[in-house]
Amino acid sequence: MIVNAFKDKPLAERLDQDFPEQMLPFSTKMELTLMSSTQLLGLYLDFKRGEISFKNIHKLLWNTVGRLEYSINQISKI
Repeated sequence: MIVNAFKDKPLAERLDQDFPEQMLPFSTKMELTLMSSTQLLGLYLDFKRGEISFKNIHKLLWNTVGRLEYSINQISKI
């Protein structure tokens, strides 16, 4: 599940959590990965720069249940 939680905020101001705690039990029960559009952008840019492989992205997305742990620091190179 991808959410654009801060569509009107610049990247540097996106400090709050993307997903409320109430979503975690639901995502766990449904075996969903919760990721923000910022994380998706970071994965894409890191892939384009050769810093993460498709295989690692695939593992990250398919092996995560609940909130994806992919740091916003990885996209600070924009």
